This record gives sequence, structure tokens and C-alpha cells, in this order.
Amino acid sequence: MSSPGTGQPDSTNLNFDRVQETFGQQAENMDNILKDRITTMDPNNTKDMVEFQVEFNKYMIVEGLRSSIIKSIKDTIQSIIQKL
Repeated sequence: MSSPGTGQPDSTNLNFDRVQETFGQQAENMDNILKDRITTMDPNNTKDMVEFQVEFNKYMIVEGLRSSIIKSIKDTIQSIIQKL
């Protein structure tokens, strides 16, 4: 979709920089949470270990999504370039 009268994509379209910014910030926040949890948790406490595992899994999901979206954008751009 384009901005009215400009023919340019509007700011709500998905693009590489926006993916990097959004997911990168989220991953950085989660990384900080994990680092904090590592320093404050008791490795002998099952509850702490389970909570850490949950946070780590969330982090891995965000990183996996970011990687998949970036790869899809890259593949789409390569496909367009090959057809030119």
C-alpha cells in the first residue's frame, strides 16, 4: 500500500530496518532480563530454573522470528532482482 499521492510505501509496510529495530530492541530487553535473572537466581531452586527456562525460550522465539523475517525479506528481494 502506498501513501496517498506519493506512490511511496507508507510507514506501516514491513521493511528490513523496521524488523531490525523492533525485534532487535525486544531481543535486547529480553537479553537484559536474562542476564539479571542469572545474577539473582538460585541454581538449586527449581522455581528459579523453570522461570529462567521460560524467559530463555521467549528470547529464542524472538530471535527465531527475527531471523526468519529477515531471511524472507532477503529472499523476496533476491527474487525481484533476478527477475529484472
